[in-house]
Amino acid sequence: MQSPSQDEAALASGRRRLALAVLLGLLAATWGGAAVFLVRSRAAALDAAFGWAEAQAAIAGQTVSRAFELVNALHDLIRIRQALLRKGDTAGGRAIEAHLVAIAADDRFGVVQVGVVGPDGIMPWGSAPAAVGTYLADRDHVRDHAFGGERGLAISRPVIGRTTGRWSVQVTRALEGPDGQFDGVAIVSLDPIALSATLQKQLDGVGRMVVVRRLQDGSLILRGRDPEQTLGRDPSPDHALVIAARAAPSGRITYSSSRDGRNLLTAYQVPPGLPLVVAVAFELSKELRPWGQQRNAVLAGAAALSLLAVTLFTLWSARERVRAGQQRLARERIAAAEALARQRAEVLAVMAHEIRTPLTGVLGFGELLAAGDLPPEQRRHAELVVETGRVLLSVVNDVLDLAKIEAGRVSIELQPFEPAEVLRQSLALNRTLATGKGLRLALELDPALPAWLLGDATRLRQILGNFLSNAVKFTERGGITLRARVLGPAGPEAVRLRLEVEDTGIGIPPEAQLRLFGMFEQAESGRRLGGAGLGLAICRRLVEAMGGSIGVASEIGRGSTIWCELPLRSAAAPEKAEAPAIGAGPSLDVLVADDVATNRALIRAYLTGAGHRVTLAEDGIAAVAAAQERAFDVILMDVNMPGLDGLEATRRLRLGDGPNARTPIIALTAGTSREEREQAEAAGMTLHLAKPASRATLLQALQRVAAPAEQLSPG
Repeated sequence: MQSPSQDEAALASGRRRLALAVLLGLLAATWGGAAVFLVRSRAAALDAAFGWAEAQAAIAGQTVSRAFELVNALHDLIRIRQALLRKGDTAGGRAIEAHLVAIAADDRFGVVQVGVVGPDGIMPWGSAPAAVGTYLADRDHVRDHAFGGERGLAISRPVIGRTTGRWSVQVTRALEGPDGQFDGVAIVSLDPIALSATLQKQLDGVGRMVVVRRLQDGSLILRGRDPEQTLGRDPSPDHALVIAARAAPSGRITYSSSRDGRNLLTAYQVPPGLPLVVAVAFELSKELRPWGQQRNAVLAGAAALSLLAVTLFTLWSARERVRAGQQRLARERIAAAEALARQRAEVLAVMAHEIRTPLTGVLGFGELLAAGDLPPEQRRHAELVVETGRVLLSVVNDVLDLAKIEAGRVSIELQPFEPAEVLRQSLALNRTLATGKGLRLALELDPALPAWLLGDATRLRQILGNFLSNAVKFTERGGITLRARVLGPAGPEAVRLRLEVEDTGIGIPPEAQLRLFGMFEQAESGRRLGGAGLGLAICRRLVEAMGGSIGVASEIGRGSTIWCELPLRSAAAPEKAEAPAIGAGPSLDVLVADDVATNRALIRAYLTGAGHRVTLAEDGIAAVAAAQERAFDVILMDVNMPGLDGLEATRRLRLGDGPNARTPIIALTAGTSREEREQAEAAGMTLHLAKPASRATLLQALQRVAAPAEQLSPG
């Protein structure tokens, strides 16, 4: 066995290992988190750049489409000119020519030249007089129409005009004669440099540019920057952008430049009806420059945090020996606190037994009185005694289970109840005391109040009972009003119910209102009139457990209104349960073991009134002795008895083959925990009844255990 010092050394070593593991975990989490953050932020930066590029590519595509819509309009004018000249309308043809010449002369819309090439490959007319008579049959864009059979729109590679000496892109369309035969080519020459500048102006970022290529061979048509240096490049039919555009009309790609090796990211779009791809390209390194600055800051922060963690670990290690004594003292104090907690639990268990036991007599004899032949007023008094005892039992349960309440684990039962009846009962419980003080009691019910609601009627009575008892206690003249209002729907098939207790009492100071619902808190007047200050605190916990809210409004000398709002679901009226058949079934021979004379007298009154035969035993030893003499039909066994308790007595009766080895044994106990139920079942008890058990509950239990064995189930 290790000595305490060895144990402490082992604990200290374990703490050092744990601290080191925590340090390593922190370092791993810091750098791992930094890595994850940087990866995600880099992806977000690229996604944002791609998104911007896609938007700009769409705009550039629209611009290119509009430019070629103009070209189509010019082609149409050329066809109209040809048709007019064939019909002999020279004036009409000349008017159109003048309009076309004016457009080309002004370089409107990037148009450099407009003309017609005849079937023989010679230009008979053009907006530039110097071009008339030029032989153009050797040009690809003319040859494709004349010999390749192309009748639709064709776009040439950029060429330098023979007459203008300028870069131009020829947009051509075949002309047809009256019989549909080839009648030449309509040409519209566009300035690619001017169009490139127009497209590039649409971009508001540095490092990005617009590129337009032909789909068939990858030739550059437009380039946002330095177009004069790049328009004459050789075609690139296998360019990554062209391949992607042939597969999908829009998208995003990344590739490395074949000329300088730069990593480029591109968003592209193919304008509808055009053999072109419009793209916005940007350089990866430039787009990630802000992210790079962020990366440096994150890495610097991670390094600083790691250095701080290592420094703290070093300081902690240096002080570990000094803190060892403090830790030992802390463990001793924890052990003392745990011992105190165990003592508190034991005290609460004893209090539970000692309080529930007399309550058994109060409730039991009250029920017997109420069931007897009494005048109506006296019967009502007996019923109020029973109802008050039940409310008291509920409050006692909460007070004795204070640790459970403080932990926020209050159990709420959901059963159908009549809210109006609960309010009337709560008011009736306080009527005697209020009448004795000359106070008026009033009940105001909202006409919209549902007849039945789903909730915990017992908890609601406890809350209202506390509200009303406080109001009666602090009111000397005037009256008290209990009010129920429906504020509106709280959800599907639910209402929000507001309950108010308004009095004309002394009022509560503003500073006391702020702490009124705290544990052991009460106003100065409350201390003079008595009370522990637990009632409203428990009410607050119960209201919150039901999902509601609670509050108070008060004015010194003019009274108070305490309220709560609860969300409650509407419910249908339950079917009326038939009253238990008192005395129904066979007459049983019952052994009753209880160390409290009042309980024995009460149970005997219950059972003999139902036609059963009763034998009494004042403790476990007497019960075992009586059970060894003869057989009984049922044994009622109190669990907590001096000398020999009910659990041990049951174990002795179950041993061997005595006359009551298989007799049903019903446990009677003030404890209601699951552990106590399991202990009773393990000892061999058949059923478990919590004190105080009502007459009906007790008789039903007897009828149940008197049934055939196959119908029984441990309870």
